[in-house]
Amino acid sequence: MITEVVIYLAILATSYPVAILLAWLCEDEIVKDRRYFIALSYFLVIIAIGIFIFHFDSVILLSVAYMLLLLAFLIKNPKLRKN
Repeated sequence: MITEVVIYLAILATSYPVAILLAWLCEDEIVKDRRYFIALSYFLVIIAIGIFIFHFDSVILLSVAYMLLLLAFLIKNPKLRKN
């Protein structure tokens, strides 16, 4: 049980470096389509809450949480703010 949690946390911790890599590779698309990233983030929050409440499956929840963190780091990146 504890090793499973540690593995999940290690996987979630990789979302920040992946977000930085994606921000570097796709800088113009992120700035141009920021509203879609924000809408997708809200959609993923609703899905994560629904999975947690109605059908707790740790693999699906981990996948949604990873995507949510990835989008949050992309949106909050100070280099990609609209001027």
